[in-house]
Amino acid sequence: MLEIINLTKRFGGLEALSGLNATVEEGELLGLIGPNGSGKTTLFNCVSGVLPPTEGRIRFMGEDVTGRKPWETARRGIARSYQIVRPFANMTVLENVMAGAFCRESRYSEAQKAAEGILETLGLSEKAPLLAKSLNLGERKKLEIGKALATKPRLLLLDEVMAGLNPSEVAEMAEIVRGLNRGGITVVMIEHIMEAITSLCERLIALNFGKLIKEGPTRQVIRDPSVAEAYFGKGN
Repeated sequence: MLEIINLTKRFGGLEALSGLNATVEEGELLGLIGPNGSGKTTLFNCVSGVLPPTEGRIRFMGEDVTGRKPWETARRGIARSYQIVRPFANMTVLENVMAGAFCRESRYSEAQKAAEGILETLGLSEKAPLLAKSLNLGERKKLEIGKALATKPRLLLLDEVMAGLNPSEVAEMAEIVRGLNRGGITVVMIEHIMEAITSLCERLIALNFGKLIKEGPTRQVIRDPSVAEAYFGKGN
């Protein structure tokens, strides 16, 4: 479904991604791990069109989407969440999701219907008439996913949707992610809660300093010495 080919992203003298090669298969629930600053979010930004890569190519469903704008990648079926959630604070929860639905729907009634279905899936139906700024963090995380789902993605990029949540909220979010994947959406997720990512993902890609250090079955990757060294340093 997704091919990352020799992808490099530089910010001045800083190389956030360095000749990265990776693939995502259709139907996967793939984990992307690595210490802070390893290039994970930069990769999401390049794939979703937020940032153009400096070098390399990105192919989605066989089409070259390198350097496409975010609205163009959204229309092609790529959606993402952001680690720092920023809902439209003074719009209702329903209106927030409808904003995403207008990517596909031109009629207000159809956008509303689509948004209502998504809110039900996420357990936010009762919050639909409330202003988004009234939601707690866990609810805002769900709303962030809802806005992305409203664009009807084939590939969903989730950036730390469990960060800051308590254990029961993490378990609930894990079930939401699992359900979306079972429903046919390919998911790539960045996550630091290893218990969650190991329970969800059969395959992991590990980055450090913008480079691929390990990929493969989840248990194999998390036990790899190079991955432990990236997180904890030598001798740990």
